[in-house]
Amino acid sequence: MDPEEAVQKAVNYYHDLTPHTKSFVHSFAVVSLAKILVAPFEVLRFIAQTQPERFSSEALQPWKKRWRLTSRQSKARISMLIMEEGSFSLWRGILPNILKFFPQLWVRTNFKTPIEKSLMPRKSTSTGYLEHLGRVYFTATIVALLAHTVTYPLEVIRTRLATDYKAQLTPDATPRRQYPFGRAILTMFKDEGPTVFFKGFFFSTFSVVPYLALYYGSYDLFKLLFVEGPEPIANDYTASGAAAALAMTVAYPMDTIRRNLMKSGQANHNHLRINSDFAGAVHCARFMNQEYGWRGFYRGFGYNIYRAATVALLVPILEHEQQRYLNLE
Repeated sequence: MDPEEAVQKAVNYYHDLTPHTKSFVHSFAVVSLAKILVAPFEVLRFIAQTQPERFSSEALQPWKKRWRLTSRQSKARISMLIMEEGSFSLWRGILPNILKFFPQLWVRTNFKTPIEKSLMPRKSTSTGYLEHLGRVYFTATIVALLAHTVTYPLEVIRTRLATDYKAQLTPDATPRRQYPFGRAILTMFKDEGPTVFFKGFFFSTFSVVPYLALYYGSYDLFKLLFVEGPEPIANDYTASGAAAALAMTVAYPMDTIRRNLMKSGQANHNHLRINSDFAGAVHCARFMNQEYGWRGFYRGFGYNIYRAATVALLVPILEHEQQRYLNLE
């Protein structure tokens, strides 16, 4: 079948779907494509957070000399990953990240509306601003915690896959095999038991609360100052992005701790000391502070900024182009 004919057939099939199914396909396509495009930033961030020795100046020096780089750390890191493990190493862990879409959608579909109705049964002019904000925040927190719970095993698998690399050596100095998604699940379960899929769960759950509090509080403040003021200088989308950047900056050390807890106790071959078997979040934080100082909690933060900025730029463009192509507008 001709490629153009196949595409046209797929578009015609799409138009025959129900509106609900169209919305699902549209959302899944946009989210998946955005995650695929920013996956290299995620891999670099996870490695910087959990394996800082691998991105040290000593480890990158040969690659800097090879490509005649001076201070371009990111280019040396990418070159090292590609040359040692191949181009697809920048997309490790992408499958569980895409699969998270389904349980997250299930939670939003089945729980968000009932929770909103129970907390805000009807619109009332007597409801104060702070009370309304509290209800919105409480609803978002419950939905986020439910989604976080059902997707946490996939997040652990994603973190392990993204930071697992072929250059690691087994004790007998032979290259260790890198397992695919399904084999990785079985290996993790066999080596560390079922609790491996919930390592760092309680601390990770706790970290959701301050992030959402910072986000919603700063979002309303930015909206009041820059959007609804006498001379608006931004829109809702800009206010939301600024709030997310602020919350992400403050809460980033907690993300670094939870990523290391996810890898806690993993087989420590080579020189990666950061994968120690931590007793908990406090033990992990003390270890990181002792080994790397306060800067260790912000390792990979720049990649997170790149990821967030890329998503903020790409998602509206992808949605617009897809709607235009499929004649949804």
